[in-house]
Order: sequence, then structure tokens, then C-alpha cells
Amino acid sequence: MNNPKTKILIIDDDLDYCALITETLIDQYQCYFAHDGQSALDQFTAVQPSLVMLDLGLPDMPGLALCEKLASAANGNPYALFVVSGDSSIDTKLKAFAMGADDFIGKPFEIKELISRIERDLKLLKERHALQQSHQEAYQLVEVTMKQASQYSYVMSFFKNLNACTDVEGVIQTFFDAMRFFRLRASISVRKPTPMMLDFNGAQLSPIEANVYETIANKGRLFEFGQRLMVNGKHVSFLVKNMPADDAVKGEVRDYTAAIVEGLEAKLEDLSLRSGMTQAIADLKQTVADISSAINEHNTIVNSVLSDMLTKISSSYHLLELTEIQEDFFTKLVEEGVINLSQSEGALFNTQVDLQRLIKQLEGLKLV
Repeated sequence: MNNPKTKILIIDDDLDYCALITETLIDQYQCYFAHDGQSALDQFTAVQPSLVMLDLGLPDMPGLALCEKLASAANGNPYALFVVSGDSSIDTKLKAFAMGADDFIGKPFEIKELISRIERDLKLLKERHALQQSHQEAYQLVEVTMKQASQYSYVMSFFKNLNACTDVEGVIQTFFDAMRFFRLRASISVRKPTPMMLDFNGAQLSPIEANVYETIANKGRLFEFGQRLMVNGKHVSFLVKNMPADDAVKGEVRDYTAAIVEGLEAKLEDLSLRSGMTQAIADLKQTVADISSAINEHNTIVNSVLSDMLTKISSSYHLLELTEIQEDFFTKLVEEGVINLSQSEGALFNTQVDLQRLIKQLEGLKLV
């Protein structure tokens, strides 16, 4: 028995556009249509689609207002919201994202790009849903423990746990643990030392959310829009997606998220330093090995040349008809050269020993 086709609800008042979309998607998806906000809500409730394609320019209500109504009508059922608009300004994208959009495409667009992005959005929806289910039990356990500590003591614990992290993945896990403690849904973007962007369930970010990071990562330490709060650092940013409505609680969130981003910055800088130091030590070890090899090669060549020279000089004395004084002069000259070369070799050896001592000192440093 064949699996049922994935349901897509297309909300647009342009009938020609709807016909084009139908022709494009009908073989792969089960398409439903609505041409105004109210019929869209009725269809959405009846059909429960996996993906909604919404044009913002509707005749009876603003598209962004409809986004909010759809979210309420979903009753927690997962769906991907794909916003389509002739206005591709960043302000429109931010508003769409604040209302829950997963993707955004401006008109006119290429059909191939549309199909590719629909496939990607549905794949992300499936991954997020699976991860959400697998994390639900763990989240509930964490939620019980969250009630046992105050915000202040947890922030102190957060810094302690952060200090024990040895890689970027550990830092991100510690961050998400903190967000769960404060009952905040958040995503994070790390730019140094290892670039990565993750949602609170460990899933990839939707395209529009990734674009939001690229757009407002330099808009100041705290940037609030809708129920979202972007917290920016030099090497890391994170986005709180469910800011509380109460102003006093909002102030508390701003305070401890500002402290959290400072801790993240310091730890990521530390990890970058550790990585650089490790590489520097490795490079220094290779340099010492190269010097040792060069010294050995140098000694072999010099000894061979000197031995050959002494043999040739000794065997040539009778041919050159040198006096005894001249023979002594040349012999002493060669011997002095041998002594000078030996001293030079000793200096190279001492340099090698000093470098090895420096390596041991660097390896002994406690960088954690």
C-alpha cells in the first residue's frame, strides 16, 4: 500500500499562481488551496497540512496576522510555514520569522528553487519533530531539577560547568542545559573556533533563521524583536524565541543572558587559545626534529669532507715538495678547522636542547 502524499496548503489570492503551483507539485504532494485568510484557517484546521505556503498579500487580513492565527489553530501540531512575498526586505523577513516562519522566498522565483526548498523544509520539519519526541522525556526530567535551584546559583553552576568543557560541542550542550533550566527555547550560532549553528533540539536551523543570524549578529549586545531576543557576542550569538510578556521577567532574562554570553565568549576564546597552543607545540616539535635531522646530515657531510681532505693532503706532501715547516702549517690549519666545526656543532646541539626544554615547559602549562 502506498504512503499518503504529504499535504501542502497554498494560501494565495492569485488564481494563475495557484494553477502554476498545482501543476508543479501535484505529482509529489497533495495540494489544498485558500484565497483569503478565513478560508485558509478553515482549510488549515480541516486538512492539518505538513507545510503551509503563505503569500503575505491577502485581501481580507494581513499575512503576518494570519501567521499568528495559524499557530494558534495548530494546537501544537508540527508544520512548516513557508512565506512567499513580493517584498523581500529584511524588515519583512524579520516580521515573518517573529511570527514563526521557517522559510521565506521572494517573488518572482525559480520553480526549481521552490521545489528544492519545499523538500528541504519538509525534511527539517521531520528531523525537528523526531528530535523533539526523543528529547521530551529528558526535557521533563531536566524541568523537574530546574525547580530546585535559584537563577543566581544556576548561573554560578553554569560558569563552573562551562569551565570544565574541553570542546565546542561541550560548550553548546552546557548552553542548552542552561536554556532548559530557564525554560527558554533558544538556538545558537558559534563563529569561533569551529563555526556551527544549532536549534535547541540539536537540529539544523531553518533557512530564514540562519538568515536572521547573518543579518542582526552585529546589531548590538541585545536586540529584541517580537517575542525574540538576539544576544550577540564577538564569537557567538544566541536567539531566545519565547521571551516572556511580563516586563519584570523580561528584565531578568536580559540580565542573565548577558552574563551567559560573556561566559560563552570567554570559554570559546580559551578553546581557541588552547587549539592554537597545541598547534604551536606540534609545529615546534617538528622544527626540533628537522633541526636534529639537519645536524646529523651536516655532521655526516662534514666528517666525510674532512676525512677526504686529510687523506689527500697527507698523500700530497711528497709531491708538493713542502718543507717540514710548511707541512706543519697545513696540518695545524686543518686541525683548527676541525676544532671550529666541532664548536659549531656543539652550539647547534645546545640550541636543540633548549628547544626541547621549551616544549616541555609549554606542555606543562595548565590551560584549562
